[in-house]
Amino acid sequence: MLSLKRTVAAIIVLCIVLGSLPAIVNADEISVYEQQTEEGAVDGEAGDEPVEEPDPAEIEISPESGPVGTKVYVTARNFEPDQTIEIYFSDITEPAKTWPTDSDGYLHTGFRVPEYPAGRFRVLANDGTNNLFVYFTLEPNIEVDVTSGFVGDELVVTGKGFGDDEDVSVYLEGVKMGSSATDVNGSFNATCVVPESSHGRHTIKAEDAADNYDTIDFVTRQSVTIEPSEGTPGTELVLSGHGFNADTDVAVEFGDEEIDIVHTGGDGAFTALVLAPGGASGVYEVRADDGEVRDYAQFTLTSSAGLSAAGDTIGSLLTVSGTGFMPNGDVTVNYDSRQVGESKAGPTGSFSITFPVPASVHGEHEVTVTDGTNAASMPFVVESSPPVAPAVLSPSDGSKAGGKIYFDWEDVVDPSGVMYQLEIAGDPDFTEIVVTEMALLTSEYLLSEDAELPRTGKDGAYYWRVKATDRASNASEWSTPRSFQVGFVFEMPSWATYALIGIGMLLAICIVLWILKAVLGRGRHMEDEEMVPDDAEFGMDDVF
Repeated sequence: MLSLKRTVAAIIVLCIVLGSLPAIVNADEISVYEQQTEEGAVDGEAGDEPVEEPDPAEIEISPESGPVGTKVYVTARNFEPDQTIEIYFSDITEPAKTWPTDSDGYLHTGFRVPEYPAGRFRVLANDGTNNLFVYFTLEPNIEVDVTSGFVGDELVVTGKGFGDDEDVSVYLEGVKMGSSATDVNGSFNATCVVPESSHGRHTIKAEDAADNYDTIDFVTRQSVTIEPSEGTPGTELVLSGHGFNADTDVAVEFGDEEIDIVHTGGDGAFTALVLAPGGASGVYEVRADDGEVRDYAQFTLTSSAGLSAAGDTIGSLLTVSGTGFMPNGDVTVNYDSRQVGESKAGPTGSFSITFPVPASVHGEHEVTVTDGTNAASMPFVVESSPPVAPAVLSPSDGSKAGGKIYFDWEDVVDPSGVMYQLEIAGDPDFTEIVVTEMALLTSEYLLSEDAELPRTGKDGAYYWRVKATDRASNASEWSTPRSFQVGFVFEMPSWATYALIGIGMLLAICIVLWILKAVLGRGRHMEDEEMVPDDAEFGMDDVF
């Protein structure tokens, strides 16, 4: 019996050293075994015969490593029969999977690896009696929303299983194309731009500061762009190519005509400066071909027309001239949708038409010219400077007016010409508008008898303001509001005024004549006194 116990103890020590005791036997089993052997010895029942031990519980997983979302299959053997096993991932308190064993204590099930940072984590199975675990290595993984594209395209790189709270850089063949930062679960989203790269398959790599990384394939496709996309013969074109084969010659063709040969760099890119050749108006293919890959862009060849302006105000003279139109054809010019001029092209297809800028809203307008076959359009921008606010004159602020009210303000001068808008309100905020006059051509207005304003009373008032708007629809600020009252005001008829003036003039004349008469009469009296001697005596006879 003693030798048997020593043997069991030796086995236990060996299992502890190998780190597999939990997978083979537990302390309860040892105690039960010792109790059984001791009772057998006491009872004398087969104490010297070995007792068959149960197979130890064990688990295994497949695969043992992978990214977030990997389906991990768990196999458990020799667990308690018909018991529920809880399977945990790392230190997450909620089980990743719960599944019962069969009557032999066997279980085979699976779970998806949850979103977690990179590292080595335990996968633990527990049935209440057995509590075993193995390790799973979580590896970083990236995906892209598109697997092919053009240089300059945006793509989104999504990563999981990287280090938590780490900066991540994304590269295409060593060229940085974007960056991001992971969250606490080691996940990130990075919006990246495809850098210059030659045609074909390339590797995108995402790497964090802890050297966790993953790669994915991406295919760069060829593309051609052209600027501008339309013009007349002789227009300089910039043809840009990306994603072609590296270090190779590329033929450039305009329609069926080869116009240049360029050489790509190590990144498969090129730039060609070419002139649009002559030809009929229409759409042409501008092709780039390196013998293996090719692409094209479209260019619209147009007739030539130009616009010159004497100014940007309403009424300024505009001149449209052009060449390459239909010889001796009828040419018409439109300002937006309004026809403003026409002429016949000369024998060589040249023409020139001058017209004034019509009244139109400030901003950009389109001037088009056509002969029915060829057409061109040009932008023209009407000035957007508003006129100054009018200065109000009469009625003055706080004045009293009668029924007929004369409003007057200073003229506003604007190159595009102006009209005025007058508003009269019953409150200073102009929420109670009582009179609105639009499109006044002069800087004055006489309120008609039909629109006579009711009297305001002692404490009431009306308010008026005016603003100017030019023919380009640029509006000034409102003038400073002025208040006035409406009440009884004696208005003398014009005939009475003239009569009073006449009477005043007559009175003035009479006064002047009276003064002159008085002065002259005094002078005669003094002369008569000088003719009479001092000692003379008068009698009645002298009087008569």
